Amino acid sequence: MAASDGEMGTLLGDGAAAELQAGAEAERVADPDGLTLAAYRVDHAAAFLAELNAAARARPASELQARAEALDQEIARTWGDRSAPISAHAFAVHELTGVYGSGGDAVRTTMLRFVATDPPHERATLQASKVAALLSDALGRRARMALLDHIILALGPLDGDPSIRVRHARDSALVLILLDGDAAAPGGETTVVFPTTAEKPADAPSDADAGTGGTGRTGAIAEIVAEAERATADEAAERQARYERAVDAGSLAGALAVVRDAAAAEDHEQAWSFLEDTARRHPDADPGDLVTVAPDVLGPIPLDGDGAFDGPGAGTFTVLSPAPGEAAAAMDRIGHRLLLVDENGTEHADIDAADASGAYTPNYLHDIAWCDRGVTVMLDTKGVMSAPMARTMIGVITRALVEDRVPALVTGWTPALDDRMTRWEGER
Repeated sequence: MAASDGEMGTLLGDGAAAELQAGAEAERVADPDGLTLAAYRVDHAAAFLAELNAAARARPASELQARAEALDQEIARTWGDRSAPISAHAFAVHELTGVYGSGGDAVRTTMLRFVATDPPHERATLQASKVAALLSDALGRRARMALLDHIILALGPLDGDPSIRVRHARDSALVLILLDGDAAAPGGETTVVFPTTAEKPADAPSDADAGTGGTGRTGAIAEIVAEAERATADEAAERQARYERAVDAGSLAGALAVVRDAAAAEDHEQAWSFLEDTARRHPDADPGDLVTVAPDVLGPIPLDGDGAFDGPGAGTFTVLSPAPGEAAAAMDRIGHRLLLVDENGTEHADIDAADASGAYTPNYLHDIAWCDRGVTVMLDTKGVMSAPMARTMIGVITRALVEDRVPALVTGWTPALDDRMTRWEGER
């Protein structure tokens, strides 16, 4: 399919497509050794497709459509969660390794929340329904294991664009959800109803007895999830109360401390709301007092140390602000300077000086992206960001915000905003 669409680059190894094109233009015969990897991939892809086709059984289009519509409705009823990628990774690990026994319906619930946090494009569920049917027929439980494995790899601390990897994991979760709805044995009837909780055998332990073994594991995991949700809500309420006390005391520093705490808890919507309210209440404050940095801007790596962050989103900064247009303009103005900051935290005068230093500097700066909540600054740093490099970059970023009198919170990658971000075109 990729070849027929003119996308040979997805099948061939790195640089192979360009080499073939150059050879064709020069009327040069291609070196077969250079295509070994590509042939290996194509051969295995063909074998995989043959396995699917051999085991596939005909399903009426109406059945696939009904399954997709049922899932669409479920996604619409499910609330998103900013920590959903972390939960999806954790539950995939637990299910694949069997550390806590079978996750059962809790795995499906977690994957559904992950999908709802970053909803797929129109008709994606229909395509997922078709893929799930093929995989169920041909591979059975092997398909489930393969999907869980891909979710773990895509959400793990690997190189590459984190937003793309999260979407790949989400698509696998989408198929996994539909796969769970298939009959256990190929050839059986496929259900269209997706219950929100798994039905238990009459002799199954109650949720109150969960954790004692066997099928009670499902209830135990579900209760862990519910407890985590209650704790999250309680923490948000506690931050709200602290923020109100800071406001009543007229404490700008106290209010911003709660803003940072909300960001550290990955409740960026609450952080933005508090920041917007704080800026409104203090219109005459010194601009430097309205720009703050989240404590976990480098994840678990202390910003004031010498370590390096190599987790998802390394090289990405998010600037939350009630004035996103002004924040985007400020980031657009200083973006080129970030490319001159090396791994040791030195900002060089120009690219020649940076190259002469021999120290690593970012490879590329992506287009500045923005939405109604703020701005994303994404640099290609090979999936790693050293603390010295981050300190200097954050200094450049915060000074630009202060100079333009833009209230803001500088934090790390915020995947919940990815789908809202669009390319900055210079509007204010």
